[in-house]
Amino acid sequence: MLKNQIVENMREQVEKEIVEQIDELVREHIAECLKEHIPQDLQNDVADSKRELREVRLALHNSESRRLNANLRSWSLFSLDADTVKALMGNYEIPDPSDSCDRNLNRFMQFLGVRYQLVDDLTVRFLLFPDVLTR
Repeated sequence: MLKNQIVENMREQVEKEIVEQIDELVREHIAECLKEHIPQDLQNDVADSKRELREVRLALHNSESRRLNANLRSWSLFSLDADTVKALMGNYEIPDPSDSCDRNLNRFMQFLGVRYQLVDDLTVRFLLFPDVLTR
């Protein structure tokens, strides 16, 4: 029984490796055929178009992020005090609220699935005055 299982496992592994090698050979052959049948200028145009498409998608993503962030700033959520935010976390059963209102707002927004991080005062102070906080 064990011997048959070992043989079967080896057979499966060998078949898998053969399929992977054949796939690689086919990919290489197709790439060579494409080089022969598609002019290099056209291949370069396709590569440039793909690069431009990636750049446009990134710009769209960034634009959408800026729009969403602008909408978030208008929410009255940011005017809540620390106790209200803690109570809100309790209502939604978000564990371990901290004493930091900003940190709790970040966790609440993450809970809602919002990709936005509020920068707390300590982070701003560290970014502006790193020497003062590291002494």
